[in-house]
Amino acid sequence: MKRVYIIITLFISAFSTNAQTFMHEAGFFIGPVSTQTDYGERGDFKSNTANIGLSVGGFHVLSFYSGRSYLEENLRLRTEFSFASTNLKYHGIYVAPEDTSTAADQLRAMKGKTTYANIGSQLELNIINLSSRTSDIYIYGTVGGMYSFGNSTVSSSLGNIANANVLPDFLTDEPDQYRNDKFSTFAMTAGFGLTFDLSRNSRLFAEYRNQFFFSDWVDGLNAKNFEPNKKNDAAAQLTFGVTFYLGR
Repeated sequence: MKRVYIIITLFISAFSTNAQTFMHEAGFFIGPVSTQTDYGERGDFKSNTANIGLSVGGFHVLSFYSGRSYLEENLRLRTEFSFASTNLKYHGIYVAPEDTSTAADQLRAMKGKTTYANIGSQLELNIINLSSRTSDIYIYGTVGGMYSFGNSTVSSSLGNIANANVLPDFLTDEPDQYRNDKFSTFAMTAGFGLTFDLSRNSRLFAEYRNQFFFSDWVDGLNAKNFEPNKKNDAAAQLTFGVTFYLGR
């Protein structure tokens, strides 16, 4: 994570020395977020697509214009604050309708919720120019880092999760494998988007982004001995937003 911020700092320093014009923008976005957690096996289509929540956020963009290099014309630094929330239920092969085992019933009864905020920075680089006579259109890529903090809850329709036979064995065979508690973690982000001019002072964009948390506690579950759940949590979001030019 430190390497990401070092790279960002070096970019800013390099452009601060040579750039003649700094352009400021501000905007907001909203869209669905798929939180990929221990509620299902990682890679299972239903597990990855059924737990859909909402993500909203605001941001500031700093652009560098001097005409001296490709990067100064096409690279932007975006600082973001965003919020996401997802209700969680178990999906996938371990709760298939034909499975009538006790473990499957326990998984079907489980439910959770994760709510978290993100604050961080991303670098945006225009990689394809599709501009026409009337509008500037770009496909861009992003990479960056976030600090994420929030709260997760775990419950069951079978009763108090602290009671025996409410949660499956792989969550109770060792202590501290589930929590109703706050969490904080760093995360890496990577994605791509499409942006085009709406007017002289604004533009619209659509963006897909993956967020890779450095923790397995975003969902409140950390099944250390259950192979399908050993990976850290992640999120995938598709957002739509608008950016307004604020000037120099």
